[in-house]
Amino acid sequence: MQEDTYQYQTAQEISAQDYEMKILGCRKPVFLEFFADWCPPCKQLQAQREQIPPYHQQLYEYYQINVDYNQEFAEGFQLEGIPAVFLFYRGEMIDSFAGLDLKGFVRLVNKAIEMGSQMF
Repeated sequence: MQEDTYQYQTAQEISAQDYEMKILGCRKPVFLEFFADWCPPCKQLQAQREQIPPYHQQLYEYYQINVDYNQEFAEGFQLEGIPAVFLFYRGEMIDSFAGLDLKGFVRLVNKAIEMGSQMF
């Protein structure tokens, strides 16, 4: 029996300077996750993200901003905690959650998949 091999999408780390082009200028649904390397809930969210099948991952983009290196930018989002995940579509913020909220993550992924599949 052949084992399935998946190429899971990894989140691309960006800086505040990339925000306009990568987030607001993207035609696909796009996630923006604020995280820190030292944050255990952020690592748990990463594990959850890696469970999403590749055929769904092609429907959206996923970017991360490290709050330790982009503090001023992160403050503009008035984060209530990390991880904090925002879903954008065509330059508009659609939904978000903060903390390790796996139900919130699934809700956002389902929205992204629905919006992304309407593009094809």
